[in-house]
Amino acid sequence: MKNRGDSIIANNTHNQKRIVQRMPAMFDTKRIYELPVLKHNIAAVQLIFQTVFQESLSDSFLQKAIDHNKSLTKLIILDNIPVGFVYSHINHDAASRSKNSNTLVIDCICILKNYQRHGIGSHIVNSLIERAQSGLHVSNVEVVAQKDNGSMEFFSKCGFCEMKENAEQKVF
Repeated sequence: MKNRGDSIIANNTHNQKRIVQRMPAMFDTKRIYELPVLKHNIAAVQLIFQTVFQESLSDSFLQKAIDHNKSLTKLIILDNIPVGFVYSHINHDAASRSKNSNTLVIDCICILKNYQRHGIGSHIVNSLIERAQSGLHVSNVEVVAQKDNGSMEFFSKCGFCEMKENAEQKVF
């Protein structure tokens, strides 16, 4: 087996050469873009969720997420391949008269396992926060993270700290 930059040349049992592309340590963020989740790409979101979490994402939940805030529910694309999605919403503080008292709540970020740990998730979180702070007058960001799927570690690396905990989730 020879290493040649981004690819590996391997000989198989029949002495045939095969070139295998290696995943880069970090993806170029210019190759990542977000699409609004619409009726024609709901199936991609459901398949990504099913693949990552081994459970189904209901049509009604997804439709509610889309209707709730289209600018914060996105399908994540890398090189024209759907690799994840993010769903978040804004909590409006009705008690405060300040227009900058909204809270961005990141409910779910889901990246296919082969694309995790390459900078896609942190890029999406950072761009989501920037977009929410500039256009939606957000002053706080909360994350709902499952205890047992690696999301707590991910959000800690993104600079979030734990606020409260219930039986299955932590809020950062």
